[in-house]
Amino acid sequence: MSDRVPPLPEIITRALDSLRTAGLPPELRAEFVPAHTRLMIPRRAAVIPRGEVWRLGSLLLGPEGDLYETGEVVRASEPGWPGHQSVLAEQRREYRSAAQRAKIAPGTVINLGWTPIDQDPEALASSSGALFLRDGEPLVRWVPGNDAAAIGLGAYLDERIELLAHAHPRD
Repeated sequence: MSDRVPPLPEIITRALDSLRTAGLPPELRAEFVPAHTRLMIPRRAAVIPRGEVWRLGSLLLGPEGDLYETGEVVRASEPGWPGHQSVLAEQRREYRSAAQRAKIAPGTVINLGWTPIDQDPEALASSSGALFLRDGEPLVRWVPGNDAAAIGLGAYLDERIELLAHAHPRD
């Protein structure tokens, strides 16, 4: 067995093949645009679909191999009524309301607040995000700022895909 660490594109391709072979469904990646005024016209908050991704822990993996850091996750559902709730609960209600206006099917999992990951080796070598490069090996930080507990990207994705496969049993 070789100790060679596969390059990032090879790791990502292997993960995509595993996800597709397992028949795991992707989730929606979308952008949340808060309510605002434009040209003196009030605009309601909106959820704008931007593609699909598989949520693998702290990373989102797109079908073309694009990577994102996970942000917030919400499920499209009836927004309910505003009430005396926490700020977080009100924000999630606003997400659900915007998703409903965007005609996103109820039950759809929506990934919001994601951050694209630059896969350039120089960018990853100096990255403070979830994915970084050390001695040519792509690693994932479990805890922000803590490189000591980092795990190899290949092993991380394999574990996350295995967990996801068991969360979505086949019929």
